[in-house]
Amino acid sequence: MKYGTIEGLSSITKYNNERTLAPLAPPIAPNVTTSDTLTTLGISYSVTLFSGFKDSSQIELSNIAKNIEQTKHNLTLAQLQFNVQSLFCDILSLDKTLLAWKKHQESIKKLYQFSEQEFNLGKKSQLELLKIESDLQDSNTVLIDLQTKIDILHHSLSLLIYGEKRDFTLENIEFETQDSNFSLDTLQKIYLASLNDKSKAKLLKSSQSAYYPKITFNTSYNNIYGDRI
Repeated sequence: MKYGTIEGLSSITKYNNERTLAPLAPPIAPNVTTSDTLTTLGISYSVTLFSGFKDSSQIELSNIAKNIEQTKHNLTLAQLQFNVQSLFCDILSLDKTLLAWKKHQESIKKLYQFSEQEFNLGKKSQLELLKIESDLQDSNTVLIDLQTKIDILHHSLSLLIYGEKRDFTLENIEFETQDSNFSLDTLQKIYLASLNDKSKAKLLKSSQSAYYPKITFNTSYNNIYGDRI
């Protein structure tokens, strides 16, 4: 539309009486060419010189829409990456906690065995032995709860990465701290909000173009032929 449009024209007209194919001017010759069927062939060219800023607004809107979709795509990837990293860190943290509780439970078991011997020798009361046994049961409950949470997080991480449940083992890693130039303007969500504001402003400008005059250039060339030519 920027360079205008070119169209071909054709039409056939059938008359009851024959028509001349050229204007009559003195002296009129007796052998004037006539025909009752006239065929019109032509070509036309049309271009909009000024559209009230509508075309430029539409082009800018298309570019903004493209940037919005790309930003949404980047946000989705960033969110997916964050979820994977978050689940990974949570699993490693719970693994370490589980290991610590297992060692703690082993200590309670040894304490219980030692206290049981003292109880048999009359050096420990039944109440003290029951207290240690209760602590042992509590630690066992904590271990089951931690293992359940780890299994759930493993399942969620597997679905994010593979799209299905798979068995895999995580290796402990050291995280590196990287310095980066950070500003609020670089945040994807703020950038997306800015693009949405620009899009609304361009839509308003595009709608206001209806109040401006439209300037269009049109030209055409036609030729008429008879059935005897």
